[in-house]
Amino acid sequence: MEVLEPYTTGELASYFGAPKDRVRKLLQRLSHSGKLRKKEPEPKQAIWIREAPIHECANCGYKYEVKFLHPVLSAVQFCPRCGEQV
Repeated sequence: MEVLEPYTTGELASYFGAPKDRVRKLLQRLSHSGKLRKKEPEPKQAIWIREAPIHECANCGYKYEVKFLHPVLSAVQFCPRCGEQV
């Protein structure tokens, strides 16, 4: 799953060739662990969104999310607080 990209259970089940119920259970577990966000725009429709990873700077301890704008631009990361290369 791409970070911050919305997916339905059906889309993911189709992509993996797995039963919807099995995929839904896995997505529920990931949601409870905080790795996915679940939105329900309608009672029987769920949208799943993968959260951006949280990093902690080894130099200053600052915690921040990395949101990738482009694969090349995200290759080198710097702490937004102290500028240390991660």
